[in-house]
Amino acid sequence: AFTSTAGQTKIIGNKMFIYFNGNHKDLHRQVREGIAGVFLNSLYFGTNLQDMVKNAVSSDIPEWFIAGLSAFIGESWNNDLDEYMRGKLGKKRYRDFNDFLYENPKVAGHSFWNFINQQYGSSSISNLLYLTRINRNLESAFLYIMGEPLKQIKGQWLQHYQTRYALD
Repeated sequence: AFTSTAGQTKIIGNKMFIYFNGNHKDLHRQVREGIAGVFLNSLYFGTNLQDMVKNAVSSDIPEWFIAGLSAFIGESWNNDLDEYMRGKLGKKRYRDFNDFLYENPKVAGHSFWNFINQQYGSSSISNLLYLTRINRNLESAFLYIMGEPLKQIKGQWLQHYQTRYALD
């Protein structure tokens, strides 16, 4: 059954469902995020049922990868997101990216792509997308493009935000 959460873009296949709450800026964000999500899902999982099943089984792409990138494309990193992250990282000591990801999946993914963009540049994002699509392996794509394993990049993510907020 399809359940809707107000303000969240839902993607099913190549269709997206958005909730208009009267705020045109939020509508714009949801449309951008939805289009990015539809594109990324079709890029990594295909467009027909046979491709989706085959690619879902053979792929190691985690949910946060696509959801976070869709959120990053849908909305630039801003003060509201930064304050949310500052509050979360200030209240609890997270051990690593996966620990934060468990409690805040969309924000974790969004902040991860913001970190990649700031530290490595936007070209590294497109290179990661391409190589992940070709190899169907996230770890090897990060190792090849960034020169470091994904686990190390996740550690850099946490260090980046903890250092940034400690200065405040």
